[in-house]
Amino acid sequence: VTSRGRIATTAKHDEDVVTILELAKAAGKTVGVVATSTITDATPASFYAHVAVRFCYGPDDMSGSENGFMPGAMCPDDDAAVGGPGSIAEQLAASGVDVALGGGLSAFTQKTHKGPTVLELALSAGFQIVRTADELDAVTSGRVLGLFTPSHLPVIWQGENGGRAQKLESAAGQEEPEPARFGCEPSPAFGKTPTLAALTEKAIELLSSSAEGFFLVVESASIDKQSHGANPCGQIGEIKQLEEAVQVALDHAEKNPDTLIVVASDHGHAAQIVPYPSMFAALARATGQSVHSPGKFAVIETPEGGAMGVSYATSNGRLEEHTGTAIPIFGQGPGLERLNGLIDQTDVFEILKEALGL
Repeated sequence: VTSRGRIATTAKHDEDVVTILELAKAAGKTVGVVATSTITDATPASFYAHVAVRFCYGPDDMSGSENGFMPGAMCPDDDAAVGGPGSIAEQLAASGVDVALGGGLSAFTQKTHKGPTVLELALSAGFQIVRTADELDAVTSGRVLGLFTPSHLPVIWQGENGGRAQKLESAAGQEEPEPARFGCEPSPAFGKTPTLAALTEKAIELLSSSAEGFFLVVESASIDKQSHGANPCGQIGEIKQLEEAVQVALDHAEKNPDTLIVVASDHGHAAQIVPYPSMFAALARATGQSVHSPGKFAVIETPEGGAMGVSYATSNGRLEEHTGTAIPIFGQGPGLERLNGLIDQTDVFEILKEALGL
């Protein structure tokens, strides 16, 4: 039906396809999206927007010719100036979304073809705009658009001394270098940024007042982004953020047993935990081969004093690639009997639609 890079549109005729968030809203539920990326990034956007290319974040992005990921025209037919639905940010401002929390302010400060900024459109549509954790804490009801950074939210962890995975290269005739070892530490850049758990908790608080129930999407988006950059500490920290956000949902479900929770990934990624040192290291040295796996490699010093090898070997370029591995999907709550075994990813939509009675 669709193809890579599209946002809820078909590949053949560029037609809009209905999303599960839109179905939930039509059924009278309150709906929300929370992400550590820009709120206009592909995953959150795919629940409320419809454009030909995922990078059409704001009005200024609609008619660009090329970018580093997807060559060709961006979204000229979707431009509001020619009668289209507008950029992803414009569509969010005009959508039925009740709560949207994440990064991406820069797309909303752009001017629309009629003059006002997207942020002004959101205000006129009834959104409260918040920029800080304190401002978010002060909100107790109503529609909320939280934009805490110009782009993606900073990650909570980083490698000591800027440690990342590195490609281990040696000159001819020289012994292969050992990878640098480093631990993970809090990232100063995170500062007072609200955590994913805090955003999730506030979203549930605001959405759960509806008698018809609510639908909420939460994405720890930088697990993916840090894996692209071969940054294991950034990646592990964002997995920690996901675990804490899931616990918030589980706490809510304990008090509200009719709650459905589904935890999934949209694809596999580059990082693999591998033995360090390799059990084949001696054999490799004896035969003059590389001791380490191909691609970038890191050794993380774990809290108990161990060493964890992390291999990135899907690309020789700047960014690591996705993988086609099967991914786990976890679910809890009534109506999820079909969410088991080996299923197609596209089946998740129908399973959730049926479980929610949409």
